[in-house]
Amino acid sequence: MCFSPATTIALAQILEQITDITLQIQQLSSLDEIFTCAVDRTRAILHSDRVVIYQFAAVGQGAISAESPDSQCSAHLSQLIEKFDCQAPQLERYQQRQNYIIEDIYTHALQLEHLELFGQAQVRASLAMPILCHHQLWGQIIAYQCHHPRRWQPLEVKLLQQISLQLGIAIQQNYLNQSTQPPIKHLSNLDLSLQLNEVKHRVIVEDQTEMIARFSPDSTVLFVNEAYCRYFGMKRSDMIGKSYHPVIYEPDRDTVNQKLQLLNAENPTVTIENRVINAQGEIRWTQWVNRRLINERGEVEFQTVGRDITELKRTEERFRVVQELSLDAFTILKSIRDDTGKIIDFEWTYANPKAAEVLKRPIAKLVGQRLLAVLPGNQQNSELFQQYVRVVETGIPHDIELFYDAEGITDWFRNMAVKLEDGIAISFSNITQRKQTEAALRDSTAQLQTAVTELQQLNRTKDEFLSTVSHELRTPMTNIKMSVRILALCLAQPPSPQQEQKLTQYLHILSQECDREINLINDLLDLQQLEAGKKQITLETIDFHQWLVAFIQPFQERTAERQQHLVLKPFSRDAIASAEICFDLKSLERIVSELLNNACKYTPPGQQIIVTAHLLPERLDIQVTNFGVEIPAQALPHIFDRFYRVPSGDPWKQGGTGLGLALIKKLVEHLNGSIQVESGSGRTCFDLTLAIPQPQNSS
Repeated sequence: MCFSPATTIALAQILEQITDITLQIQQLSSLDEIFTCAVDRTRAILHSDRVVIYQFAAVGQGAISAESPDSQCSAHLSQLIEKFDCQAPQLERYQQRQNYIIEDIYTHALQLEHLELFGQAQVRASLAMPILCHHQLWGQIIAYQCHHPRRWQPLEVKLLQQISLQLGIAIQQNYLNQSTQPPIKHLSNLDLSLQLNEVKHRVIVEDQTEMIARFSPDSTVLFVNEAYCRYFGMKRSDMIGKSYHPVIYEPDRDTVNQKLQLLNAENPTVTIENRVINAQGEIRWTQWVNRRLINERGEVEFQTVGRDITELKRTEERFRVVQELSLDAFTILKSIRDDTGKIIDFEWTYANPKAAEVLKRPIAKLVGQRLLAVLPGNQQNSELFQQYVRVVETGIPHDIELFYDAEGITDWFRNMAVKLEDGIAISFSNITQRKQTEAALRDSTAQLQTAVTELQQLNRTKDEFLSTVSHELRTPMTNIKMSVRILALCLAQPPSPQQEQKLTQYLHILSQECDREINLINDLLDLQQLEAGKKQITLETIDFHQWLVAFIQPFQERTAERQQHLVLKPFSRDAIASAEICFDLKSLERIVSELLNNACKYTPPGQQIIVTAHLLPERLDIQVTNFGVEIPAQALPHIFDRFYRVPSGDPWKQGGTGLGLALIKKLVEHLNGSIQVESGSGRTCFDLTLAIPQPQNSS
């Protein structure tokens, strides 16, 4: 058998509440105290607006004997209700211990006078349970909802039924022991002696549903009622004057005797649960409320009122077995309050094996101990203690997930708590693995989303590259084709100075566009070779200073045309006698050319481009800085990506493939160097460091 956590907690609640209320009622002596306890506890448990005990006085009349209203409801205590008139079907249900449920007075089939009566009493829904005394209808215990309809739950009905049963037993015992008032108020005008005789007659003669017996301290049976005889399948004559021991299941006899020996003038009542053998030879569980009495001869006698609780015990056993085998931890805590009524701690009253496992403590180290003494982290490291207090004070359950890190416990838990009397029932389970799976799933989802985003970006870049490359390849070919056609026309005409000028011009265009086409193809081939690790290094000896001055000269003319200022700072060398170095000249020219081209391409008119070179024995540092322009921060991480171009960053509208910087980064890495870029405060600086190889390492 398997119950859900919610059902398990609800079952635990009703068992705990029935037991607790029963014990409280049994410990009280006066009916006023019993009634007050019953209505107060019932209203708190059911969270209803008002609970009353209504006693019938005569046909069509009744009075409220006890009442517990909340702050929003007016009290009706001691008021006589004369218009109340139970109809025959309702009385028949009551006589059979059945309930009477109204979920909404406006949808229930009520007579007009009853509807008006409920309206005057501020009643919208009610749950009424009969109270039987001596097998006769004595009155009702009724839970009211005053302001809105209510659907009464089966467990709530069961709880009120058990409370009404205990009230009937208490009233019955009170009449028997004290004999101070008759069971029905409309007999109050009879002579006191007649009332006492009638009470005694009913106790002895009438058919009872509860088992009643009297016996002496030595276990001799003095009296049993018919219900007792029927239950055990024996005649009264076969039981009077003999010991009651034979009907008690033998393993329980010593326990019963020990508990009865505790009865004295200071402690006149004890409740015992034990097993008996019934008329069918079955072993059944029974509950007996035993009282110590002094008879008319001044002798001590014991009176007991019993009932069969086998089903309740079976339910408790099923609950225990389910909890013992449950994969969820389950505990019950009761509140500990200070003198002002404030909850200062909780005490464990139950913990199943799974709870002991999760909390890493044996059950014996939990039950009977204070929560904060064993697990102070409930208050110090989390707000769990405050959550529990809130559940008790508001009656609102919680279902939360929290990370607990204290007392050697470092895990995620799902924690469900509901109010149980003046405490809580808690079901909790370790969900660390689920949380880790969720976190891993989130990480995987984020990684997948990143990968998808990168793939989408790559796809866009590819499309842009194909479009750009197509344009870059088509444009030179168009110019070449046009130049060839014009050259053909010029050659078909007689020579002249004008024709020679045109021939020279178009031959120059042909040369430029062919170079442009070849450079693009070479870039693609070089990038492919660098990616494959097949690019060869060819070393040459150069005078770096002379080479740099000569190499920059064409760019001086280009920047002058654009009203830019190209500045070569004085060459610097440290700890070397000569500026001669061995280097892969083609790669060096390609790198510096790309940096200068980019500087010219993006520098506004009137701004400077500064080239700084620094020669060391083992490395070469070159900086190219241009002013008046910045690379956006979001573009900096992508500046060396293939096919990437800064959006709207080309004031001269020169276009390009986006391969240049990606190619030189690969070249720099191939030469065991590094290149960095910084941009801000109106400037952009590329910082290049190249290792100077030795001639013997050339290939």
